[in-house]
Amino acid sequence: MNTDLHIYRETVETVLKGEKGPHIGAFFDFDGTIISGFSVTSFLQEQFFDGLLMPQDISDIFRGGLDFKLGTRSYHDLMVEVASKIRGVTEGTFVAYGESAYERKVARTIYPEARALIQAHLQMGHTVAIVSSATPYQVEPALEDLQVDHLMCTRFEVEHGYFNGKLDGEACFGVGKVNAVNKLAEEHGIDVNASFFYSDSDDDLLVLEHVGRPQVLNPNSGLKKIAQRRGWPIRFFGSRGATDFKNVVRNLAAISTFVPTALTGAAMWWLTGSKREGRNFVISTWSDLATALMGITMEVTGEEKLWLHRPAVIIFNHQSNIDPLVLCKLLRRDAAPVGKKELAELPIVGPVFDFMGMIPIDRSNTESAVKTLAPLAEFMLEEKRSIVIAPEGTRSLSTVPGRFKKGPFRIAMQAGVPIIPVVIHNSSDAQPKGDLFARPVHIAVDVLDPIHVSDWELDDLENRIDEVRDLYLDTLGLRDEDQAELEEDDDRDSAEVIDIQSGRNDRASSSG
Repeated sequence: MNTDLHIYRETVETVLKGEKGPHIGAFFDFDGTIISGFSVTSFLQEQFFDGLLMPQDISDIFRGGLDFKLGTRSYHDLMVEVASKIRGVTEGTFVAYGESAYERKVARTIYPEARALIQAHLQMGHTVAIVSSATPYQVEPALEDLQVDHLMCTRFEVEHGYFNGKLDGEACFGVGKVNAVNKLAEEHGIDVNASFFYSDSDDDLLVLEHVGRPQVLNPNSGLKKIAQRRGWPIRFFGSRGATDFKNVVRNLAAISTFVPTALTGAAMWWLTGSKREGRNFVISTWSDLATALMGITMEVTGEEKLWLHRPAVIIFNHQSNIDPLVLCKLLRRDAAPVGKKELAELPIVGPVFDFMGMIPIDRSNTESAVKTLAPLAEFMLEEKRSIVIAPEGTRSLSTVPGRFKKGPFRIAMQAGVPIIPVVIHNSSDAQPKGDLFARPVHIAVDVLDPIHVSDWELDDLENRIDEVRDLYLDTLGLRDEDQAELEEDDDRDSAEVIDIQSGRNDRASSSG
C-alpha cells in the first residue's frame, strides 16, 4: 500500500481486502462525491465574467434548475435547452472555461478521501470511471489529476468545432446514467453485480440499485434515509467545504504565536550575539507550536538522511501553503528557504520569511532569477547553511509534481554539495492552493537518499533532473511498475544508464 492509502486506510480498507481485476468497476459520481460542491458554479462564473453569459441567461438557468428540482422538468429537457442556448459557440471556448475553473477553484475541492478511494481501486486493478450528469468541460480537467481513464457524461453535439445546438444522445442522468454504466460494462467486460458506485445524491438511486456494491458518500438527506433503511455503507468527509469556526481559531492561534516566539529569538540573538541561534530557535519552536495548534501531525520516513550531509540543496514537491511549515519542522536549523520575492512583500508572511533568512527571487525575470541563484553556492559554503527550494518553481494544483527547473541542481553542482529530496505526500489535504486556512491532517513525508552530483555534467543535466523527478513519481505511487519498466527500457535503448544514487555510469549496449 502506498503512503497516501496508508493515511486513509480506514476509508480504503474494504476495497483493498476485496477482489482484484478489471472485471470489477468502480464508478464515481463527480459533484458532491469526488468534489465538495458543484463544478457547474465555477464553470458558469468563468462564462459570466468573460461576457458569454448575461444576467438574463443566469436567471434562465436558475429558473430551469428550479423547475428540475421541483420535478416539473426533466434533466434531459433542461440540457436540451442549454444546448440550444450555446449554439454557435466554439467547443474550444468551453474547454478553456473548464480548465480555468478547475485551476481556480475546483481542484482544491477534491476530497482527499475520494482521491484515496480512486487510488485504492486503481491499485486493485479495477476499471475506474467517473459517471456524471455534468458535461466533459467540467470534469475532464480532473481526469489526469485523478489518473482516471474513463468518463461517461452529458455531451453536446459539435460540428466543425462549434456547438450545433443539439444534445449528443441522452443526458447522463437517471436511466441515462444506468445506460452509461451498462455501456461501459459491455465495452470492458465489467461485472456490474460485483462493481461499486459512489454517490452523494438520491438522484442516483437507479444506479445505486443497479450495481452490486452501492457506496454512499456525503449523502443528501434523501439518500441518507434510503441508505440507512437498506443498510448501505455511508461515509461523511469533512476535509473540504466551509471551514468551521474552531478551525479558524486554530489557524489564528498558530499565526499569533509567531510574534512572541520571534521576540524570544531576538532576545537570544541580543544576549548571545548569534543571529543564527536566534533564527534556529524561532524556526524550530514556532513550527512545533503552529503545527500542534493547527492539528497537523507528521509521519516521516528517513528523517535521519536530512543530517547525513550538511550543507545541502534540499528540494521538495510543492503542493500547499503549509509546505514551508512542514519543512521548518523537519529541518529545525541552519536552512535558508528560496522563494518568490512577492512573499517578502506580504504584511504577515513577509517578516516571517525575512527572519528565517529567505532568499527572494524574481520569477517574472529569468535573468534576475539566474543572477540571484548564482551566488548561492558561495553562500552555502561560507555560511554552512543549506538552502531549501521547490524545483517546480511554484505550487502544483495536483499531487503530480510539475517539471523540475535546473536552478537547484546547478547550485548543487557549483557548490559540490548533495541534493536531498524530500517527498511530501499529502500537504494539499491540509491546505490546497487557494485555501485561506489549513485543516487538521496527518501528513506523510519521505526523505530519500542524498544524491551526490560530483560527476554530473551540464550536457546531461536534463536527463539527471528527469531521473530525480522519477524518484518523486515512484515514491508518490504515480508510476506503475509496467510504466516504469517501459521508461527504463527506452532509456537503455537510447542512451547511457545513469545511477544517480551511486553516481556510476554504465554504458548500455543497443540491440538495434
